[in-house]
Amino acid sequence: MRAILVTGIAILAAAVPAEQLTLDLRGDMLFASARKLDLIQPRLLAQLKQGATVAFDFQLALWVGNRDTVSRRTFERFVVSYDLWEERFAVTTLRKPQTRATGMVAASVGAWCLQNLGLPAPKLNPADKMWVRLDVRTVENRRDVEVSPEEGLSLASLVEVFSRGAKSGESRWALESGPVSFATLRAREAEKNP
Repeated sequence: MRAILVTGIAILAAAVPAEQLTLDLRGDMLFASARKLDLIQPRLLAQLKQGATVAFDFQLALWVGNRDTVSRRTFERFVVSYDLWEERFAVTTLRKPQTRATGMVAASVGAWCLQNLGLPAPKLNPADKMWVRLDVRTVENRRDVEVSPEEGLSLASLVEVFSRGAKSGESRWALESGPVSFATLRAREAEKNP
């Protein structure tokens, strides 16, 4: 009987999908991390090795209470290049202030992008539930990658990017988390910063 119960629990645990994103509260900012976000796919790696850059548009959206209306969202465009001599990647943000990382391996590119994509945390009650969705897509049109230094990326242009359907050959990722209570996030933050 005990073996059947243990087997049943193991089957249920395998059937319940793990959270795709883990939420982390750092001060007044909400960040997401993913166990696995492999952005450098073989087709994109081939482009990078030929000297091209590849841009990724990231959107992080937050729902509070229910999934009817997005409460907050943030966007960023990350441009990835490849150093043929070192066989390492570099990533740059395009919005101000610009940040850059070099000497990265392919597996760390997605994690670095997420570490640089914070969302202002709303003022919530401890019992409030929230959901977060991360959408990532490659920017295939070279003209779309270029950004005016004066303007940067506009909210309107990125909303347009994420609202249109995917083009043929365009890479897309979507990861979600939630519901998670605000109290849970505060408790995690307290554990990390005693």
